[in-house]
Amino acid sequence: MVLRLRYMAVFFIMATIMTGCGFRTTPVSIPGYADKGIRMIAVMPVKAKTADPELAKLMREKILEALYFKGYPRISVGVIDDTLAKIYDKTPDRGADIPPQAVRSLLAVDAVLYATLNECRTATTYLYAATIISAGFELRDGKTGETLWKSKPQNNVERNFDITRQRLEQTIYQVMEPTIQEVVEKAFQGLPDGPDAIK
Repeated sequence: MVLRLRYMAVFFIMATIMTGCGFRTTPVSIPGYADKGIRMIAVMPVKAKTADPELAKLMREKILEALYFKGYPRISVGVIDDTLAKIYDKTPDRGADIPPQAVRSLLAVDAVLYATLNECRTATTYLYAATIISAGFELRDGKTGETLWKSKPQNNVERNFDITRQRLEQTIYQVMEPTIQEVVEKAFQGLPDGPDAIK
């Protein structure tokens, strides 16, 4: 009986780890990416059909940080949005559909990064909550429109336990930002370094 319980415990732990890892796919960049001379990248508004628009904005900020730390110059969201407002309205994720060639013509960038927040939800029981984030990322050439790098899906599940429902709900809001950041960081590990990366 004790041996059986141990096997069940090991199985439960392994299943939890595998679910938390989300069976991530490996990010892929095209051969010869380094020869493309990609320096300036415009980050489009995050497409998020089911999530709070504020979480989409938060993910966009995390993407900008990740690009900066990979050695790509930062282009402010304000500059991108104000410039692109000439050809699309101010609906939060409408900019996600603008072709890369159009973005290049307005912003003189080398590439355009598109992100989709596929899932952002919390599943709760009485003393347990799981925050689930899933997102996809794609970098496209500003001249040709071809995909230079892609990472999808990237998933993260943050699990929390607490002794009261109220404290558990407070914890959910506290973990949302680091959960989104972890999804972005996992994805951008596979993006080749930019020209300003510290070697």
